[in-house]
Amino acid sequence: MGDIYPKVKVAATAIAPVYWDRDATTQKAIKYILEAGENGANIIGFPESFIPGYPWWIWFGAPSWGLRFYKEFHENAVEIPSPTTEALCDAAKKAKIYTVMGLTERKGGTLYCSQLFINPHGEIMGVHRKLKATHVERSVWGDGGYLQVFDTEYGKLGGLNCFEHLMPLTRCAMYYLGEQIHVASWPAFSMKIGYTFTAPPAVYATRHMAIEGSVFILMCSQLITKEVLDKICDTPEKMQMAEAGGAWAEIIAPDGQTIGTPITENNEGIIYADIDLGDSIYMKNACDTVGHYTRPDLLQLLFNRETPTPVIEVTSERVVLTSKQLTHLLSNYESLKKQIEKSGDLESVNTVLKFEQELKALSHGGMESHR
Repeated sequence: MGDIYPKVKVAATAIAPVYWDRDATTQKAIKYILEAGENGANIIGFPESFIPGYPWWIWFGAPSWGLRFYKEFHENAVEIPSPTTEALCDAAKKAKIYTVMGLTERKGGTLYCSQLFINPHGEIMGVHRKLKATHVERSVWGDGGYLQVFDTEYGKLGGLNCFEHLMPLTRCAMYYLGEQIHVASWPAFSMKIGYTFTAPPAVYATRHMAIEGSVFILMCSQLITKEVLDKICDTPEKMQMAEAGGAWAEIIAPDGQTIGTPITENNEGIIYADIDLGDSIYMKNACDTVGHYTRPDLLQLLFNRETPTPVIEVTSERVVLTSKQLTHLLSNYESLKKQIEKSGDLESVNTVLKFEQELKALSHGGMESHR
């Protein structure tokens, strides 16, 4: 008997936040998490920056004009962990559902466009921060990291935000990590600032990723409400730049087909689909983009999985060597390299690896040469 691939019920959302009210939007999110759990869903995805909403003002005027909204937005951003994430975790635990929540994360004085991954036990699995804020989003969000997927009993779960789906190398990294179920978090699609920012290009890009990576995708979006337009649009010209609505949620199979009927325009709600991860085999057979359908002799991706930080704390536990000790270490290392080249025995391999690890630790911790 061969392998049996998981079958799972997934849920994608198209929902308007309560702009920019963190607590009210969190309660709305909890309502949908519990509803999805009651309907038997195992995984639910939410839109980009659902809590506390998307910073729409950035598209309507200069950054100096938009500062009037930034303080309120910053105050309603989500720290991880916090009472807000605890409430979301409690809801996920009660509903027994994996939850991928789009939110604006606050870390110190900087905001990030993030996806929070919560398991059915109510535990935070991790966070993905948008790698590059798009265009004027850079006046609000910092560049992030944490490109990763998470092991679940239903397959490997991951996600990206908005125009990250237009980054070929980012998509390739997700395929390399083995992603099988993907949450594509988007804002609303009713801004009148060019065709690129309407629903069709976003849908094309998301469906393309499903085909390219042989993955199931939960595409989720917000809606723009009249409430937020009235708050932002202080001139007739601004009022012409967007309209209420702009929803789009759908569930996409690895062959690019939409499963069920999408949620569009002014509609809010959840759509569900029962998926079989074994269905991805057919696309992998034709086009495994990180396997047989590659040419690594011509093209390769350099993937740095370590998230850099502007501050490195040096503690007393770090390796600190004198110049004499370092010289001795390097001498032994070179000797062992020659030994392994000559003998190739496993013990030598392990010893060389140990020295390499010590050298790496030294390079991070620095060297104290005056002791």
